[in-house]
Amino acid sequence: MLPEPTKPMGPFKAGLDWFYRSIMLFRQNPPKWLLVALVYVVLFVVMPSIPGVPVLISLLVILFWPFFLALFIGVYREADLGRDTELSALFEQIKPNTIRLTTLGGLFLAYGILMGVFVRE
Repeated sequence: MLPEPTKPMGPFKAGLDWFYRSIMLFRQNPPKWLLVALVYVVLFVVMPSIPGVPVLISLLVILFWPFFLALFIGVYREADLGRDTELSALFEQIKPNTIRLTTLGGLFLAYGILMGVFVRE
């Protein structure tokens, strides 16, 4: 478990502390964090930009982005707290907010479509 800050810090020092704690968390299990980063990049950067991927799949990826982001944040939070939580337990924690997260994804999707229309003209 990482040490907790004991006194309030300025923004610069808090940023350095955050950076240090992130490096220490990464060093605990590099393969795990590299895999999480790879999954994120493939799902949300590479897959939607591949020309051969059907539009429906790209739209679904954007729609469910907040759900997956909450899952990734849960993985990081549990690791930071020193707990080894199963992925299924994290899904159960997120489950009550599925509708809100999907609605947020719908807003992202609508924004993306609207911006796509404006950029093409």
